[in-house]
Amino acid sequence: NLMQQYQAAVQQFLHALDTLALGEKPIHHDIDQGRYANYALQVMVVAVVFYLLVLIIIFQQRNKKVLLGSFQQVQEAQQSLAKREKYLALTLDSIGDGVIATDASGNVARMNPIAEQLTGWTVQDAMGKPLKHIFHIVNAFSREPVADPVEKVLQSGQIVGLANHTLLVAKDGSEYQIADSGAPICDDDDNILGVILVFRDVTEEYRLQEEIRASRDELEQRVAERTKELESFSYAVSHDLRAPLRSINGFSQVLQDDYYEQLDDDGKDYLQRIASAALHMGELIDAMLVLSQITRKNIQHKPVDLSRLAGTIIEELENCNATQNVDWVISQGLHCTGDPELIKIALENLLNNALKYSSKNDRQTRIEFGRMEKEGQPVFFVRDNGCGFDARHANRLFTPFQRLHGKEYEGTGIGLATVQRVIDRHHGHIWAESEPEQGATFYFSLPQ
Repeated sequence: NLMQQYQAAVQQFLHALDTLALGEKPIHHDIDQGRYANYALQVMVVAVVFYLLVLIIIFQQRNKKVLLGSFQQVQEAQQSLAKREKYLALTLDSIGDGVIATDASGNVARMNPIAEQLTGWTVQDAMGKPLKHIFHIVNAFSREPVADPVEKVLQSGQIVGLANHTLLVAKDGSEYQIADSGAPICDDDDNILGVILVFRDVTEEYRLQEEIRASRDELEQRVAERTKELESFSYAVSHDLRAPLRSINGFSQVLQDDYYEQLDDDGKDYLQRIASAALHMGELIDAMLVLSQITRKNIQHKPVDLSRLAGTIIEELENCNATQNVDWVISQGLHCTGDPELIKIALENLLNNALKYSSKNDRQTRIEFGRMEKEGQPVFFVRDNGCGFDARHANRLFTPFQRLHGKEYEGTGIGLATVQRVIDRHHGHIWAESEPEQGATFYFSLPQ
């Protein structure tokens, strides 16, 4: 091959030089003697020139091949760069956000179609112009110009973003609510070569946010109005409804004290019914007031020792139901986070409910308060072995004034509705499981 020819020629050239050196003495001798000197020198000169020509040809062929290889490498590199350029251009054009690239002076170097659409400028018209000439942004409220993000990036060398409520005013006067960010383009030595600006149209999102904000304001106003109405209702219940009730109780008591013996059996029965109805009405008013207060109360989240709280409630229940023998099973170490006052109301109603519907048992009453895990979350429960209920009607349990049992069990029909209201105020969940004559279990969960 070419390299072998080159090496052979070099060897021949070196051999010729050696021969020339070895023949130097005879040649001088011939010169001295005057024999063949002229002829020998001519032969040696021709030989040297021949080998030099061979070397020149070999070097030319080798350099030609090297140059050809270098040209092919350059051509391949150019093709690779062209492919990358095309790939980057396609990627840039397919991005759903507007993209503008500038040089180190803040002049536009590149734009994608979305940027052209939003600014109203074509890339040909915008090329080389300062960004602020084509990217005109103002505050949505004051209409004051917003600082050029590219200048901020060039000055700080950091990523920057636009403030909220920024409008992009297009070339034709169209306006877009936008969100954007700018970042420096740096070389390996952290020298800033330019800025890349990415922005998107958030006009629709902004409109929806404004609608949500307006709806929220309207809802808050309605809640405030309803709260005021509830407060007025609570005042009316506390004063206006109790006034005639007090009169009924007062006159009933006068009849009981002064005229009871003058009444026949029917009259005495009617008087007893009036007193009982007035008492029940007072209990309903109290329950409604509690329900109203729960709805309006500001929740204060604090640690609550449920085991200790249950013990306190049980003592109060036993004092009011001294004749009922109950086996209370309260798990220790039960804790939650919530409003202590409201949690007490809920637990009080659940335990009282369990006691009430177990009062007619012909077996030992057992009421349990404990905790279990469900899907990795703590769930508390109150379980009794009382009369139970038909699970098909469980959805009625937590509706005010709805009862699943007759008058044999006293109550207002608001207790479980109150419990649900408390749990809802804590963003928890409550449900019940039961079968007739098999007792009932009420479960509730509270966020941690």
